[in-house]
Amino acid sequence: MMRDISYHSETHDCSWGPRNPRSNRRFILRSICIISVFGLICLIVQQKNRKIASHFALVSLRVLDHMGLKVTGADVSLDGIISGKTDSFGEWRDFIKVNPGSRILIEVSKQVDGSHHTGEKLISVPRTISAMKTPDLKTSIRLRKDKNFTSIQHQKTILTDIQPATKGLVNLPDFAQVSVKFIHSANRRNANLAKSLKDEIIPALKKKFRQYGIAVTDHANWQMMLRAVPINQKSGLIRTDLFWDLNGGEVKSQSFLSELSVSTQNVASRLFQLTKIHTPKAYRAYRDGSNWYLVQPERPLKMWRLDEYDLVTTTDKRTLPLGASFAAGERRMRILTGNGEVCQYNAGRCLVYSRTIEEFPLRSTQRRLTIELLKDLPQEAQVYISGIQGQKIGKRKVAYWGTPGTRSAMSVLVGDRLIYRKKILNSIKTISKIALSNNSLTKF
Repeated sequence: MMRDISYHSETHDCSWGPRNPRSNRRFILRSICIISVFGLICLIVQQKNRKIASHFALVSLRVLDHMGLKVTGADVSLDGIISGKTDSFGEWRDFIKVNPGSRILIEVSKQVDGSHHTGEKLISVPRTISAMKTPDLKTSIRLRKDKNFTSIQHQKTILTDIQPATKGLVNLPDFAQVSVKFIHSANRRNANLAKSLKDEIIPALKKKFRQYGIAVTDHANWQMMLRAVPINQKSGLIRTDLFWDLNGGEVKSQSFLSELSVSTQNVASRLFQLTKIHTPKAYRAYRDGSNWYLVQPERPLKMWRLDEYDLVTTTDKRTLPLGASFAAGERRMRILTGNGEVCQYNAGRCLVYSRTIEEFPLRSTQRRLTIELLKDLPQEAQVYISGIQGQKIGKRKVAYWGTPGTRSAMSVLVGDRLIYRKKILNSIKTISKIALSNNSLTKF
């Protein structure tokens, strides 16, 4: 009996005695390996999910014509956003935020003697950017004559009754004040989108207007009405309707769409830019001897300040460039007419307007295109291509700006309800025929 007890006791002591340190070491090493592998996996996932840090880069551009001569006053756009003009040396440069490994589309355009000259180039940002040195992205673009460019005919008749100078000038809105209003919707799907628009985007947009010298009031003649338009539960659009009054009680309006994105500031900047290119700001023009001049206040609002080589539109839909000239107490800018007239009916003074989306596209690569819908739409329906409202031609055709060979998003709205959305192919050779399926919303 004692032998059995001592045997079991001895066996028990052996299992917890000499083998105990070795087992503990294996357990500790095993645990360390597991924790290390788990930590390494977490680090890899964190690195993949981490956003790429933005850096500043200096973009240096030189613009030449077909003969290799410098081009001054050419419009420069980065990724579709107008960023400035070339200087007297045909050069443009600016510091911009870039992401390592990304690409930047540079587009240049200029109107010369009634001809449109364009050029574009895609530049690459280095994958590795040193925090101690700002990269200098240098490139050059040679312009070519755009033979296919045609202007959209302006449908608005803003000023047609100015006869001789003795009749004076019609007083149009100065667009120095704006009213920005949020429009509620009965659609419950856009509750979160509407809250973001009302509480975040509209305040940022008002701040943007104030930065450019525009007063934001509740009862301005120039009105903006914004509403959220849901695409699905997580994404949506912003519909903006612009209104302003003319003499005699006539009301003019424009409409456009903008996509909601993560960055509130980006959405507000996009809305501000689209508002400007949809609004025809009027300026006074007069003849002095053989020259024509445009009059600006000595301290014009930042949003509506014109510079040398900017283009203005006449009442008969011609576009004319500006040259700088100054007089005491006011800012006069020479209108380069090429020995032509500015005003109709041989008048000595009239109004000219800032160029809008109806005369010029957002990008130099865009052309005047047409689509035909193979189904009648409701009379109150509006068609938007890439967010810009199309011009209806009859019951089924729609004219718009588009880049041939690419695809654009077409949206059809009735009020704040999106009834159709799909991508269409932009074709310059034929009129694209769009079949509207029974499914009101098409995923793309």
